[in-house]
Amino acid sequence: MERSFSTLTRLELCQKKFTQKPHLIAELASFALSSGNIKLGRGKLSLQLSSENEEVILRISSIIAKLYGVRSEILAYEKTQPKKHTVYSIEVSPTDEAGKLLFDIGLLTGTSEDYSFSSVNKALFEPEGCFEAALRGAFLGCGVLCDPIKAYRLEFVFNEEEFAKLLQEKMLEAGIQAHMLERKERYVVYVKQIESISDVLILSGASGVMMQIESVRVEKDVINNLNRSGNCIVSNINKAVVASQKQIEDINKLMLNKVKLSSSLKEACELRINNPDLSLNELSGISGISKTALNKRFIKIRELAQELE
Repeated sequence: MERSFSTLTRLELCQKKFTQKPHLIAELASFALSSGNIKLGRGKLSLQLSSENEEVILRISSIIAKLYGVRSEILAYEKTQPKKHTVYSIEVSPTDEAGKLLFDIGLLTGTSEDYSFSSVNKALFEPEGCFEAALRGAFLGCGVLCDPIKAYRLEFVFNEEEFAKLLQEKMLEAGIQAHMLERKERYVVYVKQIESISDVLILSGASGVMMQIESVRVEKDVINNLNRSGNCIVSNINKAVVASQKQIEDINKLMLNKVKLSSSLKEACELRINNPDLSLNELSGISGISKTALNKRFIKIRELAQELE
């Protein structure tokens, strides 16, 4: 069975290496605020962390173990609605060995014996790298990425409004065009601009999925232009598409690895990213740079990308 883009993104995010303690707490807090449920029963309070992806709950269990030195019991149970599937979960209460996480992530305040509910602790997401960790935790918890062949759209679907607003606010501060709406008593933070979707994926750690989407985008743009023009020679277009895809892949590698480029190479990168469907001749025409000079720049970009490999 072919995996959805949402599943592919979660699997890639689960491979992200653990880093500093504040990042782990930010990721764990974001996941809990995205998919956690507070349960009250027999006078006992607990936080249930759940996912339909076993890899996700294993990552959450590993984060808890790294932070608090205890392994959480993972429970699995079957659900039949809307279709039969398995759900994996972890339960933590204030009196458990890992109960400190309920206070660290800001759900509770006080002590394990005398506590009360708290509002979202915004300070968790302020240190450098914590916003990126929060994006990762949110996607693992409630992210949805549409198939780019059908539509460009990435969503976070929350049960509570407070964290939804906070995440949207942080995304806007980062230059990501995030919008918010209410849908069936849930709060949806969504992104539909391809550039902002790419930013979310890169920041959270799913650069591989981002490159797949970029490839689809290039193909879609070329097909749309073919349908409009009608008089293009298919073989030449295919060659231009292949060259453009390779150049964009090289550029993305350099961007992901924050390679410093000269002004002339930056100009070539911007030309290609902004005009994925144009041939080298057409790029030369709109930029005023000779075809030979542009070709030399793309060769240099290719060499730098190969050095990273």
